[in-house]
Amino acid sequence: MNMEKFREELGEPSPLRSFDDFSSSNRFQSPDWNNSERLANRVLSNLIYYQTNYFCLMAVVFLSFFLSNPHAIIITVILIGVIGALALKATPTNSKIIMSVGFVFIGVIYFREVLWFALSLGVPFAAVIIHSSMRKRNIKNKAENLKEVLGVKKKNPMSFILKQIGFTHEFIFS
Repeated sequence: MNMEKFREELGEPSPLRSFDDFSSSNRFQSPDWNNSERLANRVLSNLIYYQTNYFCLMAVVFLSFFLSNPHAIIITVILIGVIGALALKATPTNSKIIMSVGFVFIGVIYFREVLWFALSLGVPFAAVIIHSSMRKRNIKNKAENLKEVLGVKKKNPMSFILKQIGFTHEFIFS
């Protein structure tokens, strides 16, 4: 896929929503855990509507982790890269062995660094999932998602990402 086609497929991100809209405390409510369809609808709607806010939130949280312990993240990324490069050069059967031994080695010797790296990736994702499941949708949110379902709205990066990991947004407007 060439870069031009990729940009077209990726689309344009939605505008950055105001901090008040994103964090207004009167718009948060615990979801109905018994109605998984409605919960999925809320999460997907919020992921698409607040996508730019979520990307910024994830960047800020990851950057906070990185700045507090850059050594751990850099070492883990380098070690994962080395193991990946070795696995690519090996035969298919040796590749699995190299990957297994390599990741066990990283996990044992560099446990703190690997844990810090995992947290630096996991905490931003957890924050986004918690926010998107607790944030009630507003009229603007529902209207934007209706535009997307009807094909009126342009493609956006969050829809592209959700599509790549197998989620579709067949919204229920209730």
